[in-house]
Amino acid sequence: MDTLPSVFTMNDRGVSVVHNENGASEGEIQSVIDNCPALCIHWK
Repeated sequence: MDTLPSVFTMNDRGVSVVHNENGASEGEIQSVIDNCPALCIHWK
């Protein structure tokens, strides 16, 4: 995953997953969430 690789990675099925939730600030992560074209990233 090109966007915040310190937080997100692609799994074997090509799905983006969080591998380090502390890899960026909440603001940086929220920016990725806000710009997700598939609207599939969200906070729990």
